[in-house]
Amino acid sequence: MLRFSRRFALLAIIAGGLTLGLAAPTKAGLMVTLSQVGGPSISLPVTFVPGVGDIATFSGSFGSFTFEGLLVTSNAPLGAGQAMLQDLELSTRNNAAGNRTLIVSVTDSQFTTPGTAGDNLLLTNSLASSFITANGSTTFVSSLDGQATLPASLTGPLIAGSDVTSRIATRGGPTFTLVNTLTLVLGPLGTAQVTGTTTAALPEPSTLAMAFGALPVFGLVAWRRRRKQA
Repeated sequence: MLRFSRRFALLAIIAGGLTLGLAAPTKAGLMVTLSQVGGPSISLPVTFVPGVGDIATFSGSFGSFTFEGLLVTSNAPLGAGQAMLQDLELSTRNNAAGNRTLIVSVTDSQFTTPGTAGDNLLLTNSLASSFITANGSTTFVSSLDGQATLPASLTGPLIAGSDVTSRIATRGGPTFTLVNTLTLVLGPLGTAQVTGTTTAALPEPSTLAMAFGALPVFGLVAWRRRRKQA
């Protein structure tokens, strides 16, 4: 597996220090769950790092998987420019003799920026991978207050790939919720290193106009599909 960045190592050390009581505050906004289909499920402890936001880290064994590391961060409610959830440098191995599926579920309900209640935000769903071995695949889906993007997906064997989807979503108020779900399927002894990022930002006027201009087209396509099925 690939080595982790200095950012990962630094934040992991900070999180460990805070967990041991070397520094205090924690927040309840970020929630991270690891689950294996047909296997165990755990919730990860979350630590608030001043100037960074909420973070959760994990390494070691879980179900059929061995994690070299997992770092999840949220900038709620710190980021005025854009709200962000990020699953950073998930690097793992499937130790089983058959295919296994891992799901990382992340949610934070404490975002207050950008925008105000009723504003339209550009929700971007980004998936990248340094590598995925043969018989492996991953999908990533993000949502804002229940309004989901189309999935981004990558399939192995792969070295250095990415996929991005996006949509316009309307935020509630005074807070809104970002959720993302990363699903990773690995074959026997398969490995992968994957990053999933969810961002919500105020769109440029031209982006907003293009998005709303496309809505009638999408509606016509859906109507035609329903008519053919009838």
